[in-house]
Amino acid sequence: MKNVHIAKITIYQLRIPFRQPFAHGSAIRHHSDNVVVQLELGNDIIGFGETLAREYVTGETQAGVVESIQRVFLPILMTIRPEGFGQVLEALENLPFNEGAKPLYAARCAVELALLDAYGKQFGRDPTMLAGWIDQPYWEPPGATAAGRYSGIIGILRPEKAKWLVRLMRLWQLNDLKIKVGDDLEWDRLKTIVDYLAGPIAQEKVRLRVDANSAWPIDVLPRKVDQLEDLGVLYLEQPTPRGDDAHWLPIQHESGVNLIADESLISFADAERLAEQYRVGVFNVRIAKNGGLLPALKLAAFAYNRGIEIQLGCMVGETGILTRAGQWFASIVPELLFAEGGYGALLLKDDIVRRRERFRYGGKIPVPTGPGLGVKVDPEKLQRYSLAAPIVINV
Repeated sequence: MKNVHIAKITIYQLRIPFRQPFAHGSAIRHHSDNVVVQLELGNDIIGFGETLAREYVTGETQAGVVESIQRVFLPILMTIRPEGFGQVLEALENLPFNEGAKPLYAARCAVELALLDAYGKQFGRDPTMLAGWIDQPYWEPPGATAAGRYSGIIGILRPEKAKWLVRLMRLWQLNDLKIKVGDDLEWDRLKTIVDYLAGPIAQEKVRLRVDANSAWPIDVLPRKVDQLEDLGVLYLEQPTPRGDDAHWLPIQHESGVNLIADESLISFADAERLAEQYRVGVFNVRIAKNGGLLPALKLAAFAYNRGIEIQLGCMVGETGILTRAGQWFASIVPELLFAEGGYGALLLKDDIVRRRERFRYGGKIPVPTGPGLGVKVDPEKLQRYSLAAPIVINV
């Protein structure tokens, strides 16, 4: 098939202001730091991929992602000339996750999504094909979008402001709420929210979980878990740094609090360790963190087949490209314990996609459509929010 080679690659480094700063136990953010990859095929079809790098998670930075795409992935992209979508999936399978000891997860995500988008359009396919590729034959739309709902996320805020935001989220009928902890006001904020939601919590209309983003030292973990149990909060995400997750086993078995692995879950080796050695009950799968949609689905399949529950996570500051990738994930995976994302221009002052991909009333997750990822990117906004001139590579 002619003209299905990649003719041009454009890399954008974006900075989109937030409407309000967002803080958690590891950082405070005032703007996004996305990397967007645009692939143009020889027949003028264009596909887009996106990532966000978090140095404290995978060790990558925005600038490092750009460098990795140019040095590691560009030579690979130059060899891809598929005659059908099956060969595209083979190419995705062979994209690297590391270069020696250097991680490439965030960079891989942007490249993978751009390939899925461009060649999905070329061959009239969408990401649901990935379910068969990973041998999960009964994973298909509408998947978890039929019953799953996006969560409301409460950052590190003063207790009264957090309560105001919870009230707003409840007006939107968001029934799953995650509260960030890891600061001096964490218990005041959490107790204020628990007291405010006492009725809905007792009626099992609202589920609360907390996320420490690795901020708690291991020696305080048992005491803090006891406090969570006293408040009736039964899900705790990434309480301690990645290197301390071996200490989670007694917490997982001796308390009523379920641990959610996030920063500790990057690779498939991590998944095996967390499942087999530490018996972690919930995996937080994030597409940018875990290297793209295909590896995210593989991690979900690993968990699903072992009775481990799955949370679809997100990176703070995702545009509609990664949001749509998350929606494809939710439409394929049959069950999600929790889902995050879909904030779009509720968090960002603007988005780069023409159609807003944010959550619907009640946190409902839209069912995506293709071909490709099914998003339309606004070229003018890509230029407007670029930190510097785009990097254009003619292949």
